[in-house]
This record gives sequence, C-alpha cells and structure tokens, in this order.
Amino acid sequence: MNWKGGISLNKKKYKHQKYLIYKPKQDTRRIELYKERKRQIFEYYGGIPPICKCCNEILYEFLTLDHINGGGRKERNQFKNSYTKFMLWIIKNNFPKGYQILCFNCNQAKGIYGKCPHTWTFGIKENEYNLIKEA
Repeated sequence: MNWKGGISLNKKKYKHQKYLIYKPKQDTRRIELYKERKRQIFEYYGGIPPICKCCNEILYEFLTLDHINGGGRKERNQFKNSYTKFMLWIIKNNFPKGYQILCFNCNQAKGIYGKCPHTWTFGIKENEYNLIKEA
C-alpha cells in the first residue's frame, strides 16, 4: 500500500520509530554542543571563570553576552533570533571584537539607561533617588 510520494505505510512507520529512538540522543548531543559553544564564548570574552565586566558577578546562569556598542537587535534579526547561529558565527569568525560578558541586570540597565548603575557615582542618579524617595 502506497502513501503520498510513493513511500509505503510500513516504511513511514519504520522511519517514525527510528526517529523516536534517536531523537533523545540527538537532543542530548545538541544541548551538549550548545553548552560547549556558550562556554567557549563566555571564557573568551569574560575570562576563566567568566565574570561580569561591570559588577564581577560570577554565577554562570546570570551571565550574558553584551554588544559593547549596542546593535544587538540588528544582529538578532540578521541571525533570525537564533542564538545557536549567532554563537557559531562568533566562533567561525575567531571571536570578533565588540562583545563583553555582563550579568543580566547590568546588561538590561545598560540597554535601558545607557549605562549600568554600578558605574554611577552613588549607584543611583541623584534626581532619580529624589523621585523614589518622594513616592
């Protein structure tokens, strides 16, 4: 009995069973490769062990890759929001300049305020402190 494209029903079932057997192994390998590439990139830009360039956070789960001069959105669009493709590009291009390791908080603050509060004189701008104090 044939199925669309001339593939027999038995062959289709066989391919599906084979897929179910090998998929977990492939997923495990894909995750291992992802973690290894991320580790390579973080250690190159953040040292061994990688640390946040601003606040010296060392907890690996909090660290992110930051574009020093901005442009992260443009790059995400270029790689169609695929962090895996982006990591491969960085490695294949011998770790180009323009990136640094920041913790998530420092990275977000830099994106919102232009620089991290850790670099401000008292940790918070005086006019913003007054607004918080009055509220």
